[in-house]
Amino acid sequence: MPITNREIMKVNQLIAKQKYDAALKALDTVLKADPSNHFFRKQKADILHRLGKKRECYSVCSAIVQDYMKAGFFTKALASLKHMKRLLPERNDELVQQERLIVSKIANEQKESQPQPSSPMDLSAGIPIAQASDDDLIIQSQELEINFEHVDEPELSDALTFSPLFRRFSLEELTALLERLENRSYQPGEIIFTEGEPSTGMLVLVHGSARVYVRTRTGKSQQVRHLNEGAFFGEIGLITGKPRTATITCTENVEVLELNSQALDTLSNSHPEIYDIIIGYVRQRLGSPEEVEARTRE
Repeated sequence: MPITNREIMKVNQLIAKQKYDAALKALDTVLKADPSNHFFRKQKADILHRLGKKRECYSVCSAIVQDYMKAGFFTKALASLKHMKRLLPERNDELVQQERLIVSKIANEQKESQPQPSSPMDLSAGIPIAQASDDDLIIQSQELEINFEHVDEPELSDALTFSPLFRRFSLEELTALLERLENRSYQPGEIIFTEGEPSTGMLVLVHGSARVYVRTRTGKSQQVRHLNEGAFFGEIGLITGKPRTATITCTENVEVLELNSQALDTLSNSHPEIYDIIIGYVRQRLGSPEEVEARTRE
């Protein structure tokens, strides 16, 4: 049975009113219709945390990470684990170890794959990430143990594993960079950043989709691009220090991994070549035809 907007709105309204017990019951009803939905499961974990049910929260988060690892979606697993670290700081030492295992897996998979494109790849539309199967994955409520064995490789690419940008880093550089990525979540219609505001970081779209708008000469906003899972954005401002060159708006629930300027500065102290790698990548993406046309339109 498909989930209705009314059911989703009911959950959000109950959360907004801080009626967490009622919200949890409503959310369980929604999850019966879509048990593998990442955002509903994540929302359940958040509610359990607010209710002080940390062990149950841990169990839900663990199952999400395990499901992604078994399916081979390592970027999504990394984003979910970083969210888990934010919810459960008292388990930080344990979760850091799990994070390093996932980071190591992404870095090694990335270096082992090394596909060589015949021409420079344009990531403006994003690299599609295969969606998890609807088949239920039964996870017991137990301590999180990462298992890297999975039956089938994903049909499409994992964002960080096959990214042309991340392929340029050495294994040591890539590992250090992945550990410094931070998880961020946004709601449908929410603005990730606005054209003209200060640039604070580079982002990779892990879940959901977003639209890119730029201002025309007359001051109107024009959509120039649609970002799908796997798309990178914000790297131009990160490197140049100039304000954001576009506005990014979420079309659905969105989750991103962000490398902020402070983390990049810290990384560059031990890996100064990281700046050169990202600058080289930025040069390939500057001045897309859609943006040039929009900015010169009367």
